[in-house]
Amino acid sequence: MQKIMLSDSTVYDVQEIAKRQRINPKLNLLKNVVVFHIVGSTYQEVREKFSDSLNTNEIKVILDNGYEVQTYSGYTILVGLYENFEDNIIAVSMMESSTLEDEMKQMQENVSLMKKEMQSGKGIESYSDVLTLAKIQAQNLDDTQSLSVKGLFGEWNGNGVNYKAGYKLRYNDTLYKVLQDHTSQDDWTPDVTPSLFAKVLIPDASVVPEWEQPDSTNPYMTGDKVTHNSKTWVSDVDNNVWEPGEYGWTEVEL
Repeated sequence: MQKIMLSDSTVYDVQEIAKRQRINPKLNLLKNVVVFHIVGSTYQEVREKFSDSLNTNEIKVILDNGYEVQTYSGYTILVGLYENFEDNIIAVSMMESSTLEDEMKQMQENVSLMKKEMQSGKGIESYSDVLTLAKIQAQNLDDTQSLSVKGLFGEWNGNGVNYKAGYKLRYNDTLYKVLQDHTSQDDWTPDVTPSLFAKVLIPDASVVPEWEQPDSTNPYMTGDKVTHNSKTWVSDVDNNVWEPGEYGWTEVEL
């Protein structure tokens, strides 16, 4: 009988492991699913363990001698749990998590559909729905990907809007990220309230900007390029708040 070991080192006996595919309803994409037929455990314990993505980020198939024969990485979405009382088996179905590439692919499909609706001159209500969905999905992108679709992010509004931490928006054609939950006021503009907003310091992904002094809320990340003192630099580390030439940067040729 095979065994599986979760990321927290919990070990289960499994009678069978099956693989299949299933549509992720959020992205409307076909994703891989692995089904573990667990023996000798309780429904409650299995549900608690497999509902926590920290436990299922890496699931290893091991032999009795501890030898690893396979690893399922990123199967963190619990999509099914069935208990066979007669055979004392619990079948747990885990779907692989979506990637940023998945999100981008779905956004591109939404934009393509939106263009078709516009060209056909029909389905204005559908166009509005697609655009709304694309804006919602854009909030899941990282900063670099967000910059490539900056137009999907709404303009800052100072009229009592309840903004949540992590939300991205535009102000004066610059992308900002909300740092803490708050209700907007007309004098709390993103450019003068660094406790509430962090400016994305690479405003155009196709242009190498002049270096600006960041703080801990909007550091440069590995691979970011800037110009400073008539030279071009690339960041060697994440969370880079140092000046080029001091630490964390390498001079490069364009």
